[in-house]
Amino acid sequence: MSKRIAVMILSVTFLVVIATLAVYTNDNRETINVVPYIYGNTPPVSLGKIKNRNAYVHLKLRFRSDSTEGYPNVFQTAPYDLGMRMEISGSTAAIVVRSLWADKGNSGLKVLVLTTALKAGQWYTLEIEALNGAFVRAKLDGQNVADYANAGLLMETSELLVGGGFDASRAFRGQIENIAITKGNFPNSLSALFNPQ
Repeated sequence: MSKRIAVMILSVTFLVVIATLAVYTNDNRETINVVPYIYGNTPPVSLGKIKNRNAYVHLKLRFRSDSTEGYPNVFQTAPYDLGMRMEISGSTAAIVVRSLWADKGNSGLKVLVLTTALKAGQWYTLEIEALNGAFVRAKLDGQNVADYANAGLLMETSELLVGGGFDASRAFRGQIENIAITKGNFPNSLSALFNPQ
């Protein structure tokens, strides 16, 4: 009989904790599906901005590059070196993100190489998930290609853009479709789970 009462008390306590978390968390994430980007036919796709504190981005898309010369950018979260972006150089595709603990010689930037065998004219699927001050994860064609966790990530999210990045000279020359983004802010209590101090 006492075991049954203890289980009931624990069950009620658990439900109260879950209900309290649901009421007091400030999870304002939203998912948006947008029109395709075609170089020369449509401008880069603006996805707005996110307040930086606990900013969360989960971007999915399919892309085909017609030219890999001149550092074309598939997406960015902020211009220049302020946020995170995917940059192509020849056959290399990489995520570039600001970090307090960056690679030596990269001026406060962490470079996460996704592939060194990118081919112009070939379609790829890309999935990026990032939480400011916590992690960046990337999949290319369904394969995990980057998983970087670091409390020093400094990803600004002032201008989410697909089809360009860094500055206007780095427009993506190709096609991007099936663009879907979930963006917003994780509550402080939830982001602490991803980045315990």
